[in-house]
Formats: sequence, C-alpha cells, structure tokens
Amino acid sequence: MELLRLNDAEAFTRIILDSVADEIAVINSKGVITLVNEPWRKFAIESGRESGQPIVNIGVGSNYLQACCTSCGEADIPNHPDPRVGIQAVLDGRLPSFSLEYACHTPDQKRWFKMKVMPLDGGRKGAVISHTNITEFKQAEEALRLSEERWKFALEGAAEGVWDVNLQTGEAHHSKRYVEMLGYTDGELKESRSEWLERIHPDDKAQVQADIQAYFDGKTPIYTTENRMRCKDGSYKWIYARGMVVSRTADGKPLRMIGTQTDITERKQIEAQLRESEERFRNIANSAPLLIWTSGTDQLCNWFSQGWLDFTGHTMAQEMDNGWTKGLHPEDFQRCVDCYVEHFNQRQPFKMEYRLKHHSGEYRWIHDSGMPRFDPGGEFLGYIGACVDISEQKQADESLRLSASVFAHAQESIMITDAHSNVVEINTAFTRDTGYGRDEILGKNPRILQSGLHNREFYQAVWQAIEASGYWNGELWNRKKNGEVYAVLLNISAVKNTAGKITHFVGISSDITYLKQHQQELQRIAQHDALTGLPNRMLLADRMQQALAQARREKHLLGVCYLDLDGFKIINDSLGHEAGDQVLIEVAKRIGDNIRGGDTVARLGGDEFVVLLYGLDEMEDYTSMLDRLLLAIARPISLNQKEICVGASIGVSIFPSNSEDPDTLLRQADQAMYVAKQSGRNRYQLYSRS
Repeated sequence: MELLRLNDAEAFTRIILDSVADEIAVINSKGVITLVNEPWRKFAIESGRESGQPIVNIGVGSNYLQACCTSCGEADIPNHPDPRVGIQAVLDGRLPSFSLEYACHTPDQKRWFKMKVMPLDGGRKGAVISHTNITEFKQAEEALRLSEERWKFALEGAAEGVWDVNLQTGEAHHSKRYVEMLGYTDGELKESRSEWLERIHPDDKAQVQADIQAYFDGKTPIYTTENRMRCKDGSYKWIYARGMVVSRTADGKPLRMIGTQTDITERKQIEAQLRESEERFRNIANSAPLLIWTSGTDQLCNWFSQGWLDFTGHTMAQEMDNGWTKGLHPEDFQRCVDCYVEHFNQRQPFKMEYRLKHHSGEYRWIHDSGMPRFDPGGEFLGYIGACVDISEQKQADESLRLSASVFAHAQESIMITDAHSNVVEINTAFTRDTGYGRDEILGKNPRILQSGLHNREFYQAVWQAIEASGYWNGELWNRKKNGEVYAVLLNISAVKNTAGKITHFVGISSDITYLKQHQQELQRIAQHDALTGLPNRMLLADRMQQALAQARREKHLLGVCYLDLDGFKIINDSLGHEAGDQVLIEVAKRIGDNIRGGDTVARLGGDEFVVLLYGLDEMEDYTSMLDRLLLAIARPISLNQKEICVGASIGVSIFPSNSEDPDTLLRQADQAMYVAKQSGRNRYQLYSRS
C-alpha cells in the first residue's frame, strides 16, 4: 500500500512537470539526472538536430555537470561564471540558488534561455534545474535598445529641441539640442515646469498659458505657441513650440506631455524687417503727391494711400476690394473695369482716365497708371497704380491763361506756344524742371527739349492725336538745358477761339523721372535673380526668343545648356545656406567669366543655371566652351578658410537640329543634363532622341 502511494505521488509529480512549458530536470548530489519532464527531452533532441551537432546525452542517468557547458552554449553576459561551478555551489549548500542567461542559436534562428538552479527541499540532496525560453524578451529588449539609440540619434541631430514634462509632478526632461538652443550645456538647465515658465518673457507668459489651456480644453488639436524664451546670457530668443499629451491619469487628466521647440528668431527678425519695409513704403506713398493703390492676385484692391483717402473722403475699409468703384462716374464704370481686367489677366501695364468722385461731391478726372508687381523670384503679386488728378488739364486752356496766379504758382511745368509752335510763355516750374530761363526759350520751338530717344513717327502720332481730339496725354523723355534726360507726364491741349480756330497750344508736364526709375528698378528686380544678379526665368524666356530670332536670321547654331551643380546639396546641408549662397555667387561669376560677351547665363533657382551660346558655326565650338566651363567650375572655392569643390553636369540641346521651340529646347537640355549626371557627373551631354 505504501509503495502504491509512492507510485501515485511520482505519477502525479510527472504529470505536473510535463504540463510545465519550461525544461526541468532533477539531479542528485553528484550531478546525475534522476528525473526530466517532457519539454526537457524534446529540447535535448531538437537542439542537436537543428544545430547539426551530435546530440548530447542529457537524459536520466547522465551527468549534467559534464554536459551542461555543451547544452548551455555561450552565456549572454560578459565574463559569465562556469555553470558547473554555480551548480556545484548549490549542491554543496554554498549558494541558495544559481541563475544564468545563455544563447543557444541554430542556423535558422537565435534563441536565448535562462537557467535557474534551486536545491531540493525536505533534506534530500540534489537540485532542480529549469530552463526558460526568454527569446521574445531578449528580442523586445534588443528592439527597445535600438529604438532608444535611434531616438537619441534623432534628438541629437535634429534642429529642433525636444521636451518631455510630467504635468502632475512638474518634472521635465530636455534634449541636448533644447539645452544648447538656450545657451546652456548639459546639467546646467534646471529641468522643471516651473523653471520653464520662469524663462518665458513676461509679455508672452499669459498667451502661452492660454494656448496650453486651449489645447487641454480640446479647442486645438495640438498645442502650438510662439514666445520669447530667456537664454543663459539673459537675451531672448523667439521659440515656436508644439506638443501633445501622450498619457493621462485614470480619471482622464493630462499626465505626460512631449513636444518640440524651434528657434524662429531669424524668421521673426525677417518679419519685422518686412513690416518695417512695408511701413516705409506706405509712408513714402502717403507723402507722395499721387493717389496710390495696390491690389492682390485676386484682382481686388487691398490698400490705398492717404492721398487717395483724402481725395475721396472715405476710409480704408470703405475703399477696400471693389468699394472704390462706387466713386466712379457711371459713364466710365464699365470701360474702366474692362480695361483693368483685360490688362490684369495679361499681366500688362495699363493707363486709363476716368472721373472719380471727390470728397466735395464733384467728379474729377484721374489719370491712372497701373503696373504688375512681381517678387524677386518672378511670382506675380498683384498690381500697383499711381493716379494723378488731371481735371485742370481737362479744362479749357482759356481758364489756364486767365488764371495767371494759378499759372505762376503751379507745380507742374507749363509751356504755351502759338499756333505755329513758337513758345510764348512758360511758368516758374518750367524753368525749375528744364533749366531754361524765360528769355532763353521764348520764340523757340519746343523741339529744343527733344531728348533724341523718340523717333519721328512718335511725334507725328502725338500731333495726329491733337488734330483729331484736341489734346494728347502721355509720357515722354525730354532733355534739360544741361543735357540731362528726364521723364515727364505731358498733356498737350489745343486752345481754340470762339471761331473754332487753334490759337495756342498748352503743354503741362510733371517730372516723373523718379517714378520711372522706380518702375525700371521694379522691372529689373522682377527679371533678375536676387542672389547672383543673373537673369531669372522670366528674362531668360525673352532672351531665348531674341536668340532664336537672331539664329534664324543669321542661320547660325544656338546652344541651350542646362547646368546643374554636382555636390552642392552636401555643401548646403553641412555648411549652411549662407555658405551655399556664396558658392552659387562664385559659380555664377565663373560662368560669366568663361563665356563670350554676347552669350547669356541665367539662374533658374537652386543650383540650376542655363547658358545660351550664340552664333557658333560648328559643334566643336560648343565643346571647347563647355570644357572650359567645366574646368572653371571645378576649381576649388575658398570659403571660410576652407577649400571646397563642386562640379557641374551640363545638358545641351541645339537649335535647329534638336528643336526650334524654346520650351522644348530647355526640356531637352534638362533631360540631357540628367543623362550627364547618371553617366558620372562633371561632364556635358548633347541631347539625343535615342
């Protein structure tokens, strides 16, 4: 009966051991295995089969102290103890337990196990050995380590600072970039939420807290704010911060929040400069004796000078958008709108005259000159217009002659001739503008003022308009007594007597040289690259049309070369945009120095240039010039006491052999350039349809 109970107990023990997932064995005091469970037997067989090694006998009756090094493989910790020593120490009672992590890999997979040795209880000599598969744990541990390394690398390399704050305890952690952004080094910055609030500029603190609360209240999907943050040296930097709650308490309150911050000081400075520039322009415009307006890309007016508002007696809000058109004379309304829309859609300058309601209630004649506006990159911004009240010029010349006081003190230059165009009178402003005194000009023909910039047909058209309508209004260039050429807005009116016969001509002009120079400067800016001063895409299109026309007339070849720098992005990314700009300026100069005076080099943007080579007769002429360009660009560039090098890949299309269309020629040259890059860079490639 006692033997039966013993057998039942052993069977029950075996059932329990076999149901456990771990590999378990029992050894006696000499290390001999006396009992193993089913997972232990399977592990011993599978390990030998999968590794391709002879199966080690670690079954019942074998000595585990002799076999354990082979079965355990290499331990997964450096300088690990000999497992036999640890097991023996447990058997001898010198250690209460012993554990060891080890790798047991196969050709197909990596596996890790944890061995644990515990002494037998109840006074029996021996120990229980268990092996637990910890492969998933080790894989997760390795993935976490790699993730942390990538995260650390991203934090250290990013331009943004990262912050992590516990909203309940106020404890905060910051990335290295965050600390450096404020001028601190590791360990100097107190990492707490209260210390962060203390660094915020006093004028910005309320807004920052309001932005945080708005996010907590669900009014914004993400927390964002812009504020000034005090640096270590006491100065303030503009910071753009954004963040999100990543964990909450059991009752839903925000617990942990992480985010980033970016130094936007430079952007804020640029915005301030732009505001100052706009304010300066508006101050000048408001002081000018003109009515000035601007419109946006939607055709609607978005600003009027103080002179305009004073003229109409309206507020800015009343005139905005199409509000100003309410002051147009009904007979002029549709004509003005049609003129504006037509020229706007074509991005062309325009001039028109219309009657605009004065604040006194009367309609006054306005001469309006509108010009399209473009930014330095050639992007269309809208229109700017300058208006002159020409009501007096529209009145009969008789009122001008009778108003001697007005004539004498008028700021416009006035000249009166007889019917034969001999000067009979001028005003003081005429002498001021031209330099001719009254005695020097009386009896002379007004052609004494001709600049030589207009041909005979121009003046014939002027007199034809006067004969047809009795007046002419327009711009022309005159020459002063000292030889200086200047621009005027001139109105010439024919004065008739009661019989309808012309007796006099009256010319009233305003010096608009400054306005013309400003227009020319605006046009230059719109057609040239702001960084290098080279023609931009807009001017290049015009030059290509001229070059193609010339090539057709002279039956010469025209080379269109599309040039892209090699290695520029690395310089721009590693040394910064300022260094990149210096490289672009130097490359532009080298290209200009190595082409002929009649050729054109333009910058399309980034590190892309286009060179037009005119009037060459043979392909060999192009190849020698391109070789020279490649050598010039490849020369080292001195930058901040360093020498850096860039190369160039050039694609070439030829008129007329490749195409006669400018856009097609450019596209072909671009395609050839990419072939040059794929072929090893720092070379040129002629376009080929194949």
